[in-house]
Amino acid sequence: QWLQMAEDSENLGYTATTDALVDLTIDTNMDMTDSKACKREWVADADAALSRHRPHTARALYASATAKFPNKKGLWKRWAQLEARHGTAAQMDQVLAAAVEACPLAPQLWLISAKQKLLRGDVDGARAILQQAAQAVGSTSEDVHLAAAKIEVSNGDIQRARQLLAAARRQAEFSKEPCE
Repeated sequence: QWLQMAEDSENLGYTATTDALVDLTIDTNMDMTDSKACKREWVADADAALSRHRPHTARALYASATAKFPNKKGLWKRWAQLEARHGTAAQMDQVLAAAVEACPLAPQLWLISAKQKLLRGDVDGARAILQQAAQAVGSTSEDVHLAAAKIEVSNGDIQRARQLLAAARRQAEFSKEPCE
């Protein structure tokens, strides 16, 4: 019933009311110790809201869900997908910035953020994100380092791509644990 009230509020243009209803009632009758069950329920509710053309209600669900479980990468990815389809570039950037802050060791979130910048033609923004990602994940994600090199190759800077890959290789060699 609370979800219907939230959707009705969105339909009438009262998005702040939608936000408040979702935030205050999202965990009603939920076992908050079972994060997987909560996540499944909230994703299903967000999908249902979207199927009824209520993107703000879905957005409010993801905002509340990520506030309660900020380390759940899947929630952040789904929220980013929602913003890609129904939000603005600024909303997408805001969600992805919060996602990488909450889950800095999740290369997928960094890569999604960089890709969104590239899709909008912001090569320098994508470079900056991948540089931050490389610092955050270190040598644990070759995908981040490869994406950074790929940007340079795509922009004709082969030398810079080689430098990035060489630095990643050195970092990986330095971080190896000695055998005992």
